[in-house]
Amino acid sequence: MSGVDQTDSRQGGHTWRGSLLDHHGLRPDAIYAESFARIDALLAPLELPDGELDIARRVVHATGDPALASMLRFHPEAIAAGLAALRAKRPIVVDVRMVAVGVNTAWLAEAGCDLFCAIEEPLAEARAVRRGITRSAAAIEELGRRLDDAVVVVGNAPTALLALLDLVDAGAARPALIIGLPVGFVAAAESKDELMRRDTPWISLPGLHGGSAAAAATVNALLRLALDGSTGELQPAVDRTTAVDGGLVVMSTLFGFPDDSLARRGPSPNLITKREVRAVALARLGLRRTSVVWDVGTGSGSVGIEAASLASAGRVYGVDRHPEAVAVAEDNARAQGIMNYVVHWGEAPQALAGLPDPDAVFVGGSGGHLPAIIDMIVARLRPSGRVVVALATLEHLHDAVTRLSAHGFSPDITTLNVARSASVGSLTRMEALNPVSLVSGVRGPEEER
Repeated sequence: MSGVDQTDSRQGGHTWRGSLLDHHGLRPDAIYAESFARIDALLAPLELPDGELDIARRVVHATGDPALASMLRFHPEAIAAGLAALRAKRPIVVDVRMVAVGVNTAWLAEAGCDLFCAIEEPLAEARAVRRGITRSAAAIEELGRRLDDAVVVVGNAPTALLALLDLVDAGAARPALIIGLPVGFVAAAESKDELMRRDTPWISLPGLHGGSAAAAATVNALLRLALDGSTGELQPAVDRTTAVDGGLVVMSTLFGFPDDSLARRGPSPNLITKREVRAVALARLGLRRTSVVWDVGTGSGSVGIEAASLASAGRVYGVDRHPEAVAVAEDNARAQGIMNYVVHWGEAPQALAGLPDPDAVFVGGSGGHLPAIIDMIVARLRPSGRVVVALATLEHLHDAVTRLSAHGFSPDITTLNVARSASVGSLTRMEALNPVSLVSGVRGPEEER
């Protein structure tokens, strides 16, 4: 840029020749370092304890308001609870997209935590209309038990925080930590006052202050603390499993997790889609990150939960007619840190009526209604959508092929005969599992429904 005479009134009218960027600008790394050097000088008189200081530094950096450092409030167990949750790879749930975009994606990936935006919950809008509440509040209500053990962050909507506290008070949600920083003139101060009266660990900011930038900065500070191991050793990011209460194993988002990582409904080990069958079924479903999936007869949730880990930006809806199966599937999803798997109790096909149209459907159980379930699937499946039906009997195999064919599909049949090694004294033999047939079909890209 050509030189132009510039005058800086802050320097007594001193004049220099050159661009404003040349005079005032610094290299990106120098800007970052200088910013935190100035923040540290401003915060030094506060003598904040470790952890709280790290959060205050990042909040001030994100907002440009040093006054917030002395206003932040912390439950005595807040930082320890937040770090424990992040180190256990528990999900982070934020109220709106503005908070989500402020979270450091590199640190998030390194910590192995999933990030979910509540406002994008597909069923929230219908609940909001039905209940006459904000969509933010309806999204929190819809998530319910999926908030258990999560770090829940509210940086925008006071009604989302109020709805969350109602769930906590009713025993319907047990977050590991609540970061409550909604901003505004209506109910923001009141919602945070209510939060700070609760026993659930929290981080908050009294009054009207707060906002998405401050909320995201708080998450980033906790992520950095967890990764740096400031209050204990962090589990290695390359470790594929993490032990949790009850002897289950939390898996990172990898393909084909072990059968013993999931609890079962009842004592029978057969009440689960086996790993080998599950892997082929999921491959046949052809999932994308944004897929909407139905898991009919979800049972323990093995297929639906792993489908949710693959369709990480989509949604998986499990349906089962056994209430105990619904409870087990919900527990398994929480144990695996999966937030985008929603399970409903009900008899298919009726229970499928209120769900969003699917891109893919897995049928693991039909309760004797297989033809009617296939009719519903065909009526709702999106263009290029896929259906996979798992069957253990010849009669049901015939029903599935006949019904799909009647709707113009060209069913593909794969029968899996799997045997696993088993020790016999000092020797090894192969033990066969029950054969399972997978019937799959694909809707044409332009096919009328």
